[in-house]
Amino acid sequence: MHRLSEPGPTEPSAAYLRTGLTHKLLTDVRAQPNWRARVKLAASYALPPEEFMRRKYGRGNWPLPALYLLHLGRGIRKLLST
Repeated sequence: MHRLSEPGPTEPSAAYLRTGLTHKLLTDVRAQPNWRARVKLAASYALPPEEFMRRKYGRGNWPLPALYLLHLGRGIRKLLST
């Protein structure tokens, strides 16, 4: 019984069971095979393609930089609230 009550090795897949946006993003980035892939994934979250931005925010004739600022602001707010 004593041996069973001691903590065992860490299970890597347990990281996927945790909740929260921040944890999900960090887990996704860490799962990449190298730093180049990690930076590319993080950049795709922060600065998605123009088509996605226009479809998601549909703000008429807003300039693209304004949409990216809106996107980044909302993302930061979500990360801070989790």
